[in-house]
Amino acid sequence: WQAFQYRGELYLRQGDHQEAALRDFSEAIRLAPGEPHLYVLRGNAYGLLGDEASARSDYAKAAELGGEGQMTSE
Repeated sequence: WQAFQYRGELYLRQGDHQEAALRDFSEAIRLAPGEPHLYVLRGNAYGLLGDEASARSDYAKAAELGGEGQMTSE
């Protein structure tokens, strides 16, 4: 799952690859659903794509899993 996380982070840094980042973060979550930071990362990608409802949902899931301190973008 970490390979998908890292590649997704690289996609986000490239600027216009949010959809590719979203796919990678979703795959990472499928493989490691208990990792709160993955939901934060995917939430960030959703936010960049303008999908605020999905972003909020992922931030809420991260908080539920214990990742409140990692939420940097809402």
